[in-house]
Amino acid sequence: MEDILQSFIENTPDVLNFFAGYFPEAEFDDTLTDKKIIANYILSNTTATITQTYKELEMLDNDPNTLKLIAREINRHFETTEEIWQWLQMIKKTYQTKIEQL
Repeated sequence: MEDILQSFIENTPDVLNFFAGYFPEAEFDDTLTDKKIIANYILSNTTATITQTYKELEMLDNDPNTLKLIAREINRHFETTEEIWQWLQMIKKTYQTKIEQL
């Protein structure tokens, strides 16, 4: 798992910051939906960071180890890696919609 984390740090640092820095806090605040988290991230960062994060999100694939790392970083439990993949697809789509509204 640590090799996957190192790869994230090197190749997708903005996505790692997005996941690790914004999603875990939702566990403590029931009003933070995924859409609100994405909106907060977009409002809190520069256009360059927002764009880079989107590019990095698009690079993520259906690799089980990567998906497990994502679940760990966002501090959420999923029953299967397929559930994580479906969640990630929803995040990508929502993120894209939010940046198109800018």
